[in-house]
Amino acid sequence: MDNLKNKAIKSVFWIAIVRWFGQFISWIVTIVLIRILSPEDYGLIGLAIAYNAIIYIFYDFSMGEAVLQKKDLSETDIYTAFWVCITFSLLLYLLTWFLVPFLSDFFSNSELIPIIRVLSISSIFYSIKEIPNRLLAREFEFKKRSFFELIANFSNLFTSLLLALNGYGVWSLVFGEIIRSIVLAFLILLYLKWIPRLCFSISSANQLLKYGIPVTGYYILDYISTKSDSLIIGKLLGQNILGYYSVALSISRIPVYKGIQIIQQVLFPIFSKIQDNKEESVWYYYKIIYIVSVFFCPVFFGMFSVSEEIIYLILSPKWLPCLFILKLFCFIGLLSSYTGIFLVILKSRGKANSAFRYSVISAIFLPITFIISSYLGMDAIGVGWVIVFPVLFFYLWKQVAIELDISIYKSIIIMFNSLLGSIIMVFAVLIFKLIVFNNDISMINFIILIGIGAITYIGYFFLFSRHTFHDIALIYHKLKS
Repeated sequence: MDNLKNKAIKSVFWIAIVRWFGQFISWIVTIVLIRILSPEDYGLIGLAIAYNAIIYIFYDFSMGEAVLQKKDLSETDIYTAFWVCITFSLLLYLLTWFLVPFLSDFFSNSELIPIIRVLSISSIFYSIKEIPNRLLAREFEFKKRSFFELIANFSNLFTSLLLALNGYGVWSLVFGEIIRSIVLAFLILLYLKWIPRLCFSISSANQLLKYGIPVTGYYILDYISTKSDSLIIGKLLGQNILGYYSVALSISRIPVYKGIQIIQQVLFPIFSKIQDNKEESVWYYYKIIYIVSVFFCPVFFGMFSVSEEIIYLILSPKWLPCLFILKLFCFIGLLSSYTGIFLVILKSRGKANSAFRYSVISAIFLPITFIISSYLGMDAIGVGWVIVFPVLFFYLWKQVAIELDISIYKSIIIMFNSLLGSIIMVFAVLIFKLIVFNNDISMINFIILIGIGAITYIGYFFLFSRHTFHDIALIYHKLKS
């Protein structure tokens, strides 16, 4: 167990170091793109990505996750999974070519036809790297994976920025994503020197699909519950409103995509390896809940407290219409951080059916909420999220508690100091902003407010939970060992 713990810690460390190294550059470029491009551009790419997300669900029928989760994996399984991925991605691309005109008619926007046709090319390259990438994860080669993703992301950012500065609009985002998929697939295959053999087994395909199909079913329903909002807004409220909504959602999910996914990548192979050992699984569960709470609660609460400054100073005032919904998404983003962890735990332990049941319930209630609230405007959709999603969150949490036989009450106790410290931090920032700065928004004030928040949060732990510093020090020493 100690060896696995060290691997887990070092894997998180390497992914975090590489991603955070590139994150500063990534944020700068993303902000520049948001300032250059229009809400209509982001609305168009939002619809294209919403469609492409469907392709990503089906291009491998979750064969990649099946390869990662299976304990007694053979070479036949690996090559079979690879050819299944390639075949499905090519078939889906051909299907896309013929279906896009109907989608364009549905949204009354002919610009979607070439955008989706070109953007969908990226799914072919992602299918090529899917199985080799999962093999790297099985061996905890997260250091290499992280470097490859860093290079691919830089390629994406450089391409998008160069094209945006030259007036290519939404196409800068399209070609950036394609370049990313090509570079990532090339680097992974080059590193592994992996050449797939012409080997296919129906029995292997059946075994992998036995795990993969329920997971794919979960992803379909997850799409309906969490991605259908873009399609509904695009249809009922238009691409301009969708652009505001997409940017607010993207900004609020940065900690999830750039932080929580680091942990998720490592968690899946870990829980897959120890799926028969409940005691170890419980140990990892409590540690992960603790880490997520300490490091991510202040991030989301902090974003909430300075959301006006984020809009005015970083994105530019043209994005002001998305301020209210950005505040709401900070709360939803925090719950999503835990939700992602819970789902990884269930799926990696072979409990895909539990994740599937959660997704069925979500796929029923969230789209209904989106449709009803959309008639009241974009902000009402955010309110709908805040009303419905917490109920779904606690249902999923209960499923994990049953699976691992753990206490939700004990989990809340573990999270308590982080939540209370974050709430106190928000009050300190808001009071300082109101009394000292009189709500004056400037870059200097923004930086001071961030400092006030950080000092307040760290000060809380220094006064009331000093053992947290000891826990962080232990993690640091394990990284050095």
